[in-house]
Amino acid sequence: MVEIAKWFVFLATFMAWTTAEASETYLCRIVPLSKSSLVPSQVAMELFDGRKSARVWDGSEGVAVPVELEKRSENSYLLDWTVRPAVLEKMPGMAGERFQVILNLQNLKVSVLVLSRLEMGTLSPRGVGRCSMIREAEKLSQRDF
Repeated sequence: MVEIAKWFVFLATFMAWTTAEASETYLCRIVPLSKSSLVPSQVAMELFDGRKSARVWDGSEGVAVPVELEKRSENSYLLDWTVRPAVLEKMPGMAGERFQVILNLQNLKVSVLVLSRLEMGTLSPRGVGRCSMIREAEKLSQRDF
């Protein structure tokens, strides 16, 4: 029940900054492949400007974060961003993490890689997940939360 409440808070916050411009919004649930707490459990991504720009909300900041967007193939995109210093001050477990997400729009799957300052020989935390596209009509109804 607590997870469902968190998800609705996540949606409401995310939808508050989503604009009415033509865009594609994806909400993704992530399962960590390691025991790292650095992998976010959910990520929201918005592609706009004809899939030439993007922003993301990963839950750590509570606001949209601009990302670097790179088209990898006909159906997949790489989204790359770094957590801002102001957020790092509030989250003692983070140390300037950089996130890379590959979003496959054909099968709506996502993979996450956290590039972190870890000990030598330690693998970077990873996660995988599934996404769902939020359509414009759903965006509007979510704003009423």
